[in-house]
Amino acid sequence: MKSTGMLAIVLGVLGAMAIISTLAAGFVATASHGATAVVGGVLVAFFVNLALFGTAFKLLTAADVTWRELLPGIVVAAVSWQLLQHLGGFYLDHVLKRTSPLYGVFALVLGLLAWLYFGAQLIIFAAEINVVKARRLWPRSFFSDPLLGADKRALTASAEVEERVEQEDVQVSFERRE
Repeated sequence: MKSTGMLAIVLGVLGAMAIISTLAAGFVATASHGATAVVGGVLVAFFVNLALFGTAFKLLTAADVTWRELLPGIVVAAVSWQLLQHLGGFYLDHVLKRTSPLYGVFALVLGLLAWLYFGAQLIIFAAEINVVKARRLWPRSFFSDPLLGADKRALTASAEVEERVEQEDVQVSFERRE
């Protein structure tokens, strides 16, 4: 029961941070603000995005990782989310404004679906940056011959994930081709 309440609180805090960030980015997108207000809105949105993704990546990661290890993914997620917010504002302001009411609804729904898809992909990409860095999965070979150390670590981890019960033991070995 306690964990459900804690999860609700965490989701509420993350949702509130996302709303604040979106409002700040939306403030920037609207016209008739001075340069100082625009820069202030961008900075507020960026710092709220940093806090949002820092909190999300720290709390929602099962492994015990330091803030320093999470920092590259947090920054990439915050910057890409900020760009996506401004791109969404541009879309609303310049594209949807010129549509008829009927087509505007379709354009809004399709634009929102695309925006959510790109946002999810960018956040997953940012989280994967942290995984690659923490597990030293770089550099990787583009073509499988020869396998590099990072390739072997990634393939081994991928195979070991398939262990389903305690009695199961997946062993991975690599043949040397000459």
